[in-house]
Amino acid sequence: MIDEMIKNGIRPYGTIFHWDLPQVLQENYDGLIGDEFIEDYVNYANVLFENFGDRVHDWMTFNEPWVTCVLQYGRGDFAPGIPFGESGQYKCGHNLLIAHAKTYELYHKTPQPSLDGKTYAEVQKGKIGIALNIEYLEPLTQAPEDVAAAAMGLEKNLGWYADPLFFGDYPDSLKKCTGTNLPSFTAEQSALLKGSLDFLGINFYTGKYAKGSKDGACVVDTKEYDVDGNPIGPLAESVWLRVVPWAFYKLLKYVDDRYHPKEIAITENGVSVPKEGDMTVQEAIHDKFRVDYYRGYLENLCKAISEGVQVKTYFAWSFMDNFEWREGYSQRFGINYVDFKSPALTRTTKDSGRFLAKYFFKVGQPGVPATAGCADGNVVKKHRKAHKNQQQQQQHNGQQG
Repeated sequence: MIDEMIKNGIRPYGTIFHWDLPQVLQENYDGLIGDEFIEDYVNYANVLFENFGDRVHDWMTFNEPWVTCVLQYGRGDFAPGIPFGESGQYKCGHNLLIAHAKTYELYHKTPQPSLDGKTYAEVQKGKIGIALNIEYLEPLTQAPEDVAAAAMGLEKNLGWYADPLFFGDYPDSLKKCTGTNLPSFTAEQSALLKGSLDFLGINFYTGKYAKGSKDGACVVDTKEYDVDGNPIGPLAESVWLRVVPWAFYKLLKYVDDRYHPKEIAITENGVSVPKEGDMTVQEAIHDKFRVDYYRGYLENLCKAISEGVQVKTYFAWSFMDNFEWREGYSQRFGINYVDFKSPALTRTTKDSGRFLAKYFFKVGQPGVPATAGCADGNVVKKHRKAHKNQQQQQQHNGQQG
């Protein structure tokens, strides 16, 4: 697959761990809960660097650690389905972070006998990052408790992983609110973690309101409706996803202000169209809901870039309809339709795919960054102007008829 991607002008990004733990490691030491996971993970990463690093130059150690540790090991919603509670989820996160830092050290600082004593980074010229998922939180009101809740929610979900990677330790607010459930880093681990990434990957889909409590700063209640009962945005097919374009800009500015990352990669961004799974092919490919989503989100992405946020890479989720975990094939995120009933799994490009190709991506231009569409002017204005011209032409043709 790697060779075919390169042959077709596609730069491969490798995700080392995307929730796919070998069952034997779960049985032997409870997976990410066990300290043994760290060494096994680094050994696995070494195999990948040794065998594929000559062709894969962009690596993400983990995809969505929050999902891994909260939904898999905290609540037990996802496999392995064992609810270890808060102590389990924070132990999982602790081991995951150390495994990440040791993998970064392996790639950048550990001489390799097979490379004449040079490091993987020196020979392969690659980068190590991580993909963190986050929902932006906006205070429900300007009441102090709501403002504090929004800040606490971002630190609890994003800062849990990002703070150790940039600062070497967990946020003070997280320490205060989790107590003994949150392990501590040694001085050596803290030094190893600080700065252990070449780029920060962000999976972003939506935002919510945050409501706090006068009884305590640790209480964060998220809402999808404002105080007047208005939804924060239209609801997608996925129950957790509302369309909130402005939240993308605010999240990127928050990340830039707090962490000053030298490079950001948007590693996932997309939407499931309501009831698309029930549509015919011809209905589904005209996905205006998704086109509007990308138009709004890309406008806010370009705005953040114009203000100095260092987003260098953008991945739309997803290239084609796929298997959406517990939801199976019922929810479609693809910009290309897949006919799952066809033996050939026939693909048809949707309007959203054509929109992205025409107004944002620079198709067939190797070396051009994925966010180059922002440099050509406002992607939304360009699309709206073209759409308006098309409507005027249609009206003109109608009047002639």
